[in-house]
Amino acid sequence: RQSFGVSTLTAEALKAFQKDAPLLQGYDEFLDRLQDPKAGALKNTIESFISVFLQRLPNDHEHDMVHNFINAMETPFRTHILWRGCDPQELSDTMSCLESYI
Repeated sequence: RQSFGVSTLTAEALKAFQKDAPLLQGYDEFLDRLQDPKAGALKNTIESFISVFLQRLPNDHEHDMVHNFINAMETPFRTHILWRGCDPQELSDTMSCLESYI
């Protein structure tokens, strides 16, 4: 089992993981917003989740783990300064982008 610490999840490594991400409505804007220094706490939370996820042994509950995380992140995104005020469709698109990002 290979260990991936948060410190190894550099922007380049994340781009490599996400290079095949489907083209989603707003995906490039989502990535741009995550690079904003104001999104640091959100980005750290996401990178921490990815790190923990990659360290786990494969099992039947991975799908649930990802979807529970995405559901838990809806409120932090909705209330974050960079996403505050977005309409329900934009928030839904953001959650889809987060799923692809992961």
